[in-house]
Amino acid sequence: MLPNLPLFFINRTLKGEDWARQRLCSHAGQTARLQIGSLDMRFTVDVDGLLMAAAKDAADDVTVSLPASALGVIAENPAEITRYAHIEGSAALADTLATLLQHLRPDLAGWLAPYVGDVLAVRATRTAGIISRTGMAAARQGESVLKGLVQDRLHAATPHAEFDAWKSELEALARRLETLEARVRR
Repeated sequence: MLPNLPLFFINRTLKGEDWARQRLCSHAGQTARLQIGSLDMRFTVDVDGLLMAAAKDAADDVTVSLPASALGVIAENPAEITRYAHIEGSAALADTLATLLQHLRPDLAGWLAPYVGDVLAVRATRTAGIISRTGMAAARQGESVLKGLVQDRLHAATPHAEFDAWKSELEALARRLETLEARVRR
């Protein structure tokens, strides 16, 4: 489940944005590679305008690469993505992805709150914002702060056995959801 976590969150954002899914539908079946710093993600657009993990043997129709150092600038001014992006392949798909990267804004705190609580969700979201604006030096510090917050929250609120059971249940639900989504797509 963890390798597909970025796609899960992207699809969650897309499900609330009909205009974005409509733009992606015209690229159904096409595969893209998105490289942002050390994140290397491959996905294929499905007929509903959502993203699914690309098959290992699928050829990339487009590759969009962004240096991690540009994330802070892009977070402040999304239009700057075109200045930093290196694009190879399908211009139409690349244009659609660039538009989505410029305009889609997920509600991270809203997504995290049911799982970790409002306070931790807001703190984690603020920390992520700080990290994106201040670069990699802050990322190292923010990582340790965030780990400490999460560990404190888990140790204070949830015994390890209970957390492991919750994690297993969540993974099972995610597998069921993927199965149901696959049925709906058929």
